[in-house]
Amino acid sequence: FQAWDPRKWAGGKTYEELVKEHFGGDSNGVLSLNEELAKYSKKYPYEILVKKIVPEGVDVVNKERYLTADDFLELFGMTLSDYDALPRWKQLRAKKMVKLF
Repeated sequence: FQAWDPRKWAGGKTYEELVKEHFGGDSNGVLSLNEELAKYSKKYPYEILVKKIVPEGVDVVNKERYLTADDFLELFGMTLSDYDALPRWKQLRAKKMVKLF
């Protein structure tokens, strides 16, 4: 296997230039990594998470992860790290009690 020559196929253009050329300067709805991560790391109030339909990016199996630290402490009576230390069956019971299951 010969050494890789990055200029061979790109014609000396950067990745960003190639993407812009290929997609015509429009991202076609493609989000950057930071934008995508921001959707999945956003915190929501309890009133939004308790509903059946939750905001995009919220994992419905782990709704408790999207609570603010203060809301989590108020609802569960413990921190998220203490919650993580509990056995799975106790976590599920706690989630049921606060209607996040």
